[in-house]
Amino acid sequence: MMRKSKVFSIIDNGTEIEGKISTTGRLIIKGKVSGTLFAENVVVAKEGSLKGDVKAHNINIAGFFDGNADVINEISVLSTGSCLGKVSCKKIDVEVHGVLNAEVSCTEIEPSVSPVLYLKDIKKNSKEALPKKEIEKKETQTKNIIIDNFSISYEKKRKDLKVSFNIKKEEKTDEKMTIYVFVVLKTEKNIISIPNVSIKDGKPSTVINGKRVSFHKSNNVIFNVKTELEAKEFNSATIFLFDTEEKLIFEKKILVT
Repeated sequence: MMRKSKVFSIIDNGTEIEGKISTTGRLIIKGKVSGTLFAENVVVAKEGSLKGDVKAHNINIAGFFDGNADVINEISVLSTGSCLGKVSCKKIDVEVHGVLNAEVSCTEIEPSVSPVLYLKDIKKNSKEALPKKEIEKKETQTKNIIIDNFSISYEKKRKDLKVSFNIKKEEKTDEKMTIYVFVVLKTEKNIISIPNVSIKDGKPSTVINGKRVSFHKSNNVIFNVKTELEAKEFNSATIFLFDTEEKLIFEKKILVT
């Protein structure tokens, strides 16, 4: 079975597909797919499952993947994601609690501030794998922070993009926390930093231009920006939190579906 699409496609929850799929656009998998997949950008949502052989430009895994993946650019394993099998790519990024239990061949392996749960048979083309001590050091820099209730909307008449989410501390203390907040939104071709600063090494470069937020237990953060890009055009949002010494203390990628 061959399915073709040049735009945004969704395999919805409850749908199961076996066979061969080819798409030149963005494919979001919320159901179950097994077989052979050729795509530009693949998103395996939290409730989704993908098994088989995949060739793509980028893959974001928030659900379950098991198979052989040949990826031109980046594989992202989010905090709810599991990646098994054998993968090759330019760069792989794994969030805390994300599971990477695969044979990996790539040029960059980047735990997002926090460590990977499992890392099997890492093969590097140009660099050594990140040492265990360095991973542990990164973990100690991570604050116990929860991001929830993320939403993104767009008012077309006013060209107003609204991004909102809640920041909470896991520990039950009344100690005041002051941070700088950024959201980096990505489309297929564009990257937008809110507030607007240049991006260096994948992160906002000028910390003091971030939204300064102080709170004891939680805080609802809202950004409103003028843009021609509608909410549906974005495929991911990454939230960056810096402390008052301008050190990165938290980073979380969220799929926009």
